[in-house]
Amino acid sequence: MNIDAARVHAAAMEIVEKQPRVSGSGREAGKVYVTAETDKALRNAMQEAEAMKDEYISVEHLFLGLLSAPDRDTAALLKRFGIEKNAFLSALSTVRGSARVTGDNPEETYDALAKYGSDLTKMAAENKLDPVIGRDR
Repeated sequence: MNIDAARVHAAAMEIVEKQPRVSGSGREAGKVYVTAETDKALRNAMQEAEAMKDEYISVEHLFLGLLSAPDRDTAALLKRFGIEKNAFLSALSTVRGSARVTGDNPEETYDALAKYGSDLTKMAAENKLDPVIGRDR
């Protein structure tokens, strides 16, 4: 999407650090508390996964869930960096193609590097590189 991921990450972490935290005797150990907005984003992520006919909820589904139901801080962050659902879906289709999420680590199945790059080490081992002018072998 031509957006500096490190800057988005830093801005998101600033927002996360400002969020209130549950502590003290009223908190049950090991229990996770989420806001209504987070719950809505998670439900939207599940709907996105179902719409894409995926078997698991993956990072892209979670992000789409956030894009569909951002809270005030998330909406401001998305607006600040110009992140929109259609642009994200376009970038996602470039990386993901027609692949579906059928395992618990779908990023390995996308194989974007092999799709858009060349493994020069492998090509050299198979003697498939073009000769370089001035090189003897």
